[in-house]
Amino acid sequence: MKLLRINFPIALLFALAAVPARGQAWEQVKAAAGGDKAPEAAVPAVAAARPAAEGLSPEQKRRADMLISVFENSTLELQYAYVENLHDGRGYTAGRAGFCSGCGDLLLVAERYARLKPGNALVKFLPRLRELARLASASTKGLAGFPAAWAAAARDPLFRGAQDAVSDELYYMPALAYAGQLGLTKDFSRIALYEASIQHGLGEDPDGLPSMIRKASKAAKPPAAGGDEKAWLNEFLKVRRAALAYAADPATRKEWAESVGRADAMLAIAAAGNLDFAGPVAVNPYGGQFTIP
Repeated sequence: MKLLRINFPIALLFALAAVPARGQAWEQVKAAAGGDKAPEAAVPAVAAARPAAEGLSPEQKRRADMLISVFENSTLELQYAYVENLHDGRGYTAGRAGFCSGCGDLLLVAERYARLKPGNALVKFLPRLRELARLASASTKGLAGFPAAWAAAARDPLFRGAQDAVSDELYYMPALAYAGQLGLTKDFSRIALYEASIQHGLGEDPDGLPSMIRKASKAAKPPAAGGDEKAWLNEFLKVRRAALAYAADPATRKEWAESVGRADAMLAIAAAGNLDFAGPVAVNPYGGQFTIP
C-alpha cells in the first residue's frame, strides 16, 4: 500500500488501491480479498494499517445508517430488498448500501450469502456476477430474474446480515480509519466520511473519497495537522457537493447531479453546528422532509 505525500508534518491519507471501490475492476476487488481467498477473510487495507479508530456508538451508527437510507432510498428504513438499474454505468444497484453489479461489492454480498446459506436463489447468478465485476461492466444481460431473487432473499436475516457486514467492511471501517488519520473526533465528521464513501467509493478516481479528502485538506488543515475540525469539515462538504454537481465520470454525471440535495442536507447540518449529530435531525434532500430521531 502506497502512502500519499502531502504538505503536512505527518502522512494523513492512504491510497486505497486494495479496497473495492465504485467502478473498480474485479482484479482490484479480488486483491482486496487477498487474492483467491474469501472476501470476508480480508480486512480493508486502510483499516488494517493502523490501530482501530474510535467509532460511532451503536445508536449513532443506527442513526447514520438511517441518514444514508434517506439519501439513497428516501426512507428511514434500510432497503435491503431494493434493486434497480439506474443507468449510471454501474449495472444493477441493490441493497442497503447501493451495491453495484459492475463494481464488485454486490458480488461480495452474494458470495458471502452463498457461504452462509449454500444453494440460495442467488447462487445461480454468481458466474455472471463474477464476469460483470471482473469487466467492471454496466451490462445487466444474463441476469434475468435477478431483481426478484434479490428482493426475495432480503426476507432472510442471513442475507441482511451479509449486506451489513460487507457495507461495514468496505465503507464504514475505512471511513473511520480516515477519520482517525485526519484527527476528526466529532460524530458528524465521521458520518460525513462514511456517507460519502457509500456514494463515491474509495478508489483513486477524481470523485472518490481519497481525492475529496486531499482537496479539502489543501483548503483547510485537518485537526491532525493543527487545523480546526469544523473548518475542515465545511471544506470537505463543499468539495463533495462540487463532485456531485460536476462529476468527472460522464457515466455518473447526470445521476449524481440529481443527488446534490444530499450534500446540501449535510452542509445544513454542519451549518447548524450539530457536529455531535444530536437528534432529532430534520433533513430535506429532495423536497420531502425526514426526521431522524
